[in-house]
Amino acid sequence: MKERKLGRWLVVLATLVGLAVATPALADEPPGEVYTTGWNHRGQLGNGTNIDETESVQVLGLDGGGVVDLAGGRWHSIALADDGTVYTWGRNEFGQLGIGSTGGQRTTAVEVAALDNVTVVDVAAGHYHSLALTDDGDLYIWGRNDTGQLGLGDLSPRGTPTVVSALSNVAVISGGRNHSAVALDDGSVWTFGDNTQLQLADGSSVNMATTPVEVSDSTGIEPIVALKAGRDHTLAVSDDGSLWIWGGNIGGQIGNGTDVSQGVPQERVLGGPVIDAAGGAFHTIVAMADGTVQTWGRNAFGQLGIGTTVFGAPTPQTVPAVSTATSVGSGRDHSLITLADGTALAFGRNDKGQLGDGTTANRNSPVVILGIGDATVVEGGRGHTRILSTIGGGAPDTTAPTGEWLSPINNQSVGLPVTLTGSAEDNIGVDHVEMIIRDLSTGNFWNPSSGTWGGYNRFSVPVDFPGSATTEFSFVFDPPPPSGLTNYRARLWVEDAAGNENTDTLNRNFSVSTSSDTTPPTAAWTSPANGASGPAPILLEGIAEDNVAVDHVELVIRDLNTQLYWDGAAWGTFTRFEVPVADPGSQATTFSYSFDPPTGSGTFRVRVWAVDEAGNDTATTVNRKFSIN
Repeated sequence: MKERKLGRWLVVLATLVGLAVATPALADEPPGEVYTTGWNHRGQLGNGTNIDETESVQVLGLDGGGVVDLAGGRWHSIALADDGTVYTWGRNEFGQLGIGSTGGQRTTAVEVAALDNVTVVDVAAGHYHSLALTDDGDLYIWGRNDTGQLGLGDLSPRGTPTVVSALSNVAVISGGRNHSAVALDDGSVWTFGDNTQLQLADGSSVNMATTPVEVSDSTGIEPIVALKAGRDHTLAVSDDGSLWIWGGNIGGQIGNGTDVSQGVPQERVLGGPVIDAAGGAFHTIVAMADGTVQTWGRNAFGQLGIGTTVFGAPTPQTVPAVSTATSVGSGRDHSLITLADGTALAFGRNDKGQLGDGTTANRNSPVVILGIGDATVVEGGRGHTRILSTIGGGAPDTTAPTGEWLSPINNQSVGLPVTLTGSAEDNIGVDHVEMIIRDLSTGNFWNPSSGTWGGYNRFSVPVDFPGSATTEFSFVFDPPPPSGLTNYRARLWVEDAAGNENTDTLNRNFSVSTSSDTTPPTAAWTSPANGASGPAPILLEGIAEDNVAVDHVELVIRDLNTQLYWDGAAWGTFTRFEVPVADPGSQATTFSYSFDPPTGSGTFRVRVWAVDEAGNDTATTVNRKFSIN
């Protein structure tokens, strides 16, 4: 067994400003197994068949140990095991598998024997070529070479790993469609291969370079700690978390509001440090240090994850409802995210099942890749996805999931309808929850299908993210109004995909009191003045009144430039969110909300509804328009 040695750049990366920027070979991550989903006509799923899959399957033939790093091209993959062995599988038309031959395919993982005598610490891939970095800073490369993407000074393909003699002290590697990009341990960036979309960023207009050239002004962005190449554009993350981009921009993937290719690195200011980035054919996805994710570029398949399929967004957009992202990946037309709890999310094109959600329907918002837990790396190819995970692919599971009620609070008196909410967790993935609701006065059970009371009935409730290790659920309980005060008890069970359920009793008692009040409450704005402009944060204030008792107010805030809606934390689709009042239960009270969006300036419209304890809300339109400068 070969000893894995950490190169000197890993030590540097581990101490850089406390940012969790991904390092070669993900040295701090536990080894895992590789799972794939999607298109399989070239053996790219590595499960021994050519059958497409809509849910994850395990890659076969990885016998050298647990996998610590994973990358891939259009229809091939490359993996690094914890004992230093490098494996490849999929299409081999140009020798991209590195096994000494060209042509054909391998439907299970095969060892790249030519690298047995060196210690590999990182792997990467372009469309049809592969890269491996050793612990002494040497770059080995092989596969297609028609535009010089191997950096060997010629245009001949290689079926066996070959060292790039023009480079030494290499620290970070990446491959695009027909170009390659590397950073040296002094932070400088070098590129080689296709330059028809200015991918090389060396200040020249040549169509290609067969030997490495230095990126213009790269000294201004060094030291680089991470490189990710899309189809024809490259993303570089420096040690302070800043993001630099150059190359092709047909779909707006540079994120500067144009579709003009950029031959000089441009900094993309995103409001905070970046920890990971990835590029698809014509779009970009970035993970921020605060756990949020931003995307931009082409969006015809929903690959930006913003809840729409508008053709494109040439400036950064925030993916709604994602707050704990640790890494990102991308295929040609789909995007991938790993969360801190190991959940893997996907969105975008899904015609081959590449999103792994059991369907072939495109998704414009994140969905959970089923059967995956503890994911550390997600990478995409054309029409397929690769996941590095310590748990996945239908591994036997006997661990019981857990759950918790969130609302209403125990023994609370509420009005109809009652929204029952809670959270659920499982080591593999929550499938759904089940519950019973009993009328403690009559002993009858609620049947939501028929909308009637009767005998014992345990019914299923979907969760927000089926297949996720952590998710939430909600159920609206709206029976015929009882006469007077009535007590109810709800019991909860959490179910995972293996059929396990929680073993503890999860009850929640609540009561419902009906009211004859149908008078809507009123609301009025006190600030800001209509049409006002000022710096963020903007304090939105008003008054709510009701003939009996105001419970809370609800707001809708819309960006009039992007037409997106604020949900209290991020921009996305239509959201009406709750804001507490100063004196709930009173007939007149004030409310306030501090609006401080990460996007900064813009023009916005806010609408308010007052809601009383009987569930009535404001019947008139109460809008206020304002700007942030």
